[in-house]
Amino acid sequence: MAKRTVRWRFARCARQPLAEVALATRLAAAVPAWLVVLAACGAPSEVSAPAARATQSPQPERDPTLVDDLAVSVSDPRLASMLRRVAGLRGLAFLRGVPLVQLSQAQMMGEARSQMRQGMPEALIMGQEAFLVGLGLVERDFEYRQVVLSLLGEHLAGLYDPRSGSMKLRQDLDRVSRRNTLAHELVHALQDQNFGLAQIMDWREGRGDAISARLALAEGGASSLMLDHQLGATQVMAMNRERQLEHLQLVSEPPPGAEMPGILWGSLLAPYRDGLALVAELRRRGGWTAVDEVWARPPETTEQLLHLDKWLGREPAESLPELPAFFSRRIYWDVVGEQGLRLCFEQWDSHDVARRAASGWGGDRLAVFRDGERWLLAWHLRWDDGPAAARGLTVFREALRRNTRKLRSSPVSQSAAHNVAFGRADGVTSECVARGTLGPLAVVGSGTDVAVIAGPFLRNSLAGVVEASCKQAIRRAQTILRE
Repeated sequence: MAKRTVRWRFARCARQPLAEVALATRLAAAVPAWLVVLAACGAPSEVSAPAARATQSPQPERDPTLVDDLAVSVSDPRLASMLRRVAGLRGLAFLRGVPLVQLSQAQMMGEARSQMRQGMPEALIMGQEAFLVGLGLVERDFEYRQVVLSLLGEHLAGLYDPRSGSMKLRQDLDRVSRRNTLAHELVHALQDQNFGLAQIMDWREGRGDAISARLALAEGGASSLMLDHQLGATQVMAMNRERQLEHLQLVSEPPPGAEMPGILWGSLLAPYRDGLALVAELRRRGGWTAVDEVWARPPETTEQLLHLDKWLGREPAESLPELPAFFSRRIYWDVVGEQGLRLCFEQWDSHDVARRAASGWGGDRLAVFRDGERWLLAWHLRWDDGPAAARGLTVFREALRRNTRKLRSSPVSQSAAHNVAFGRADGVTSECVARGTLGPLAVVGSGTDVAVIAGPFLRNSLAGVVEASCKQAIRRAQTILRE
């Protein structure tokens, strides 16, 4: 079932909207950013790389006074002024009108529920929930839809839907929030009409990382232009990345009272933070023209998104073999990517350690299996070299330690929590923690590769007893590395 991607915007206060959340194909929940999406269309055209102009003076921003030369089509007269302003600032033409529907808060929430039902395949949600539960990043009863809808609450201000080419706006927004929301969402309309968001944002198995990369490109462009709208391009270009993020209120912590796992919040912010960093660098090198060149051949991985030199060199991800069928029913498989890996690592270590440990990512493949009430997660990762893999393995070991401490802090689980370290033999490092009905969590490293096995585990702690050992989990991980 094709998945529907919708751009959503939150309003946090009268002066500044918080951050728009694209609930698309990857439930971003787990590896959030990893939970939203895109995909590419057609063969990339040959364009000059923006780096080729890096030693030259940056090209000036397109002159907003040229809006009369843009083919702006308006379907709602209230949008006319903002349509022309956004088109002029961005230097792209609206090719057709953008229908606007104004809704009450209750109607906006109904629209949100409807889009989530239509756009997110059940296998995707089950797979990502199992991924998060298996790694101990959320409680076993975690429900993605419920958590996200709870966050939306009164904060959902507007959304743009590439499928219909229309925008929905909450009718009770104050003037500033309305203008800022319109500016951001109209950039998505421009991106859609000029680059085809609807075609590149449908999730398919194995395309999660590519979708996350393109989502970030879209959000970075919309956020950058919204700053132009608020402050003017000259002032924006003089601001460093952190100052831009601060102005947009892309804070690292969830809003007060929001009960949301850290990895979900991080994944919701990642497209804005990482995308804005890329777009800011591209604009410094060559203005919006450089951004358009990246749209002509969008990043295929979040590694290319996070490291511009990787995009310039079109460095591909390594294609890893299909994971062994540990259970007869595979629910879900995908590629997590460098951004998603970093988001996981941030739950177990500092941001700087996580960023460095995730860099050097070469490729990965994740799969979730199910047998009745038993779930199992298998994850194969590859880094570019041995030292990079060793950094990643170190953070995974911290994940094992944290899982152990979490279990020992619970009287119900104390008797089941213990580490089983198998040390190093023939260049292979193995370590595992037993977690009762959450099953074993094993990490095995060899050379540039790491394999992770979580489970079998139960989503319902009352469903029975898991008969699984660390030795069995490590054998499964070793099987992955031998494939």
